[in-house]
Amino acid sequence: MLRRSLLIVMLTLPVLFGLTVPAWADAARPGDPAVPVLSPEVLRLIAENPRGVARLCEDVISGYGGPGGLDAEGVQGAIGLLRADARSDLMRRLWATDLDGDGAVMQGELEIAMRAMSAGQRARAIRLHELADVDGDDTVSPAEMRLAAEAAALARLGDDEAGLLRALMAFDADANGLVTRQEMRGGLAALHLDQGT
Repeated sequence: MLRRSLLIVMLTLPVLFGLTVPAWADAARPGDPAVPVLSPEVLRLIAENPRGVARLCEDVISGYGGPGGLDAEGVQGAIGLLRADARSDLMRRLWATDLDGDGAVMQGELEIAMRAMSAGQRARAIRLHELADVDGDDTVSPAEMRLAAEAAALARLGDDEAGLLRALMAFDADANGLVTRQEMRGGLAALHLDQGT
């Protein structure tokens, strides 16, 4: 019953969002193992950018999975690592201008550090400092650094994309707890939304 309801939602959502109804809609049957059951949000993300979704999923499966594929724990690990990488990159750039090592970056420290930067690096450093300095006092405090780092993490991999990666497990065609690139490709092909990678 739940699968039937999800299929009905999957078939009506494209019409509501002005998308064309997927080609598999006429042939899809509730319980058809070839057609993965995905949330409307995940289907929307796939429909908006099928190539980008396929590339992201393939990268995560290849990069964070083992020889047999990617499991749910690996998906969570990938989400955490991608976000951690964005946080650490931003923190590294801010700390590089913390000349006195007190954990905060004052405008004067930024100006001194910029003397050793190229024009492009200076422009990025100014933008980053302005973005991170939420209260506008010309000092990026440790708390502001953490906020900026979390914003960078979510910009790198937002909640929608994290949900998409969690939905990868729906492509586990053989139900062995691991999803492979081939299973993911087969699932996208069954949706007829994949335009090729």
